[in-house]
Parts: sequence; structure tokens; C-alpha cells
Amino acid sequence: MGVPSFRELREGGKLHSPARLAAIETEAGSPALAALLDEACAQPKAHVLGLTGTPGVGKSTLINALIRAGARREQDHRRDRGRSFVQSDRRRCSATARA
Repeated sequence: MGVPSFRELREGGKLHSPARLAAIETEAGSPALAALLDEACAQPKAHVLGLTGTPGVGKSTLINALIRAGARREQDHRRDRGRSFVQSDRRRCSATARA
């Protein structure tokens, strides 16, 4: 397959990611990979986390926990979208004033 272009990586979607990542791994040290990495560094749009460790120390467990936490956070954000924090503060203030 060879090193995919930066555009292919961005537009390919999750379906093609494993094959493209495998192609990148097999091209270690090649000029094509160096060019791809240079282009990616010039156009950063994501956070990257590298996680290494010996087998059995919990890398996959940690990654799964991070994914679950991120999914919950996204659900909370979607649920709370449009709500005003000022309104909730007013409710607290009026309840305090009545007490």
C-alpha cells in the first residue's frame, strides 16, 4: 500500500485507519513517511497520547476507561446544550431567599 497521503488519513475515516497505520509502520525511516510526518506536524488538529508499558500493566484498561469517560462527557454536553447556567443559579438564589 505504501505511505498514505495526509489527505487520505484525514478523509479516510475509521474504516481505513488500521490499514493506513499498518502501512505507515512498514515504511519506518522512508522519505515518504518523513514527508507525511512533516506535513502532519505543520497542520496539527488533534491531541495525541502515546501509552507504552509492559504486557499486563493495564494499558487497554486505561484506554477503555478514558474512552468511556469521554463518551459520558460528550453525552452530558449534548444533554446540557442549550441550558443556561444563569437559570440554575437563579433557582438556587430564589430558594435561598425563601428559606
